[in-house]
Amino acid sequence: MKRTKDNLGVSSAPFKKRGYSRGESGQAQAAAGGNKADGGGVATGSVRRRVTIDDALSFTMKVKQTFEAQRERYEAYLDVLKDYEEQRIGIPVVVARVKELLKGHDGLLAEFRFFMPDRYQGLLM
Repeated sequence: MKRTKDNLGVSSAPFKKRGYSRGESGQAQAAAGGNKADGGGVATGSVRRRVTIDDALSFTMKVKQTFEAQRERYEAYLDVLKDYEEQRIGIPVVVARVKELLKGHDGLLAEFRFFMPDRYQGLLM
């Protein structure tokens, strides 16, 4: 099944307004959490690559599947993304809330780090 914003229950608006753009290949790309200077992106060896919308949707699908029996935790995760998108909270608050929501799921928390700019990595420890 192809992952889309519709089957995840999320809007792509946060991705459009937060620096996500189309790359030369036409694939949507993002400097997660900011621009390239922030160091956002997925670490691949010692080089960080730009995070794509597909990366974000894939991660959101993992969160949804993980909390399938705890729908309120998944919805709380979506609320955090929405609050950030609407500029009601900043990255430090996003990190604190997501860290609490993903408590006990170290793999998801480690993967979430890839979406954070370098200067916020310490908040996830």
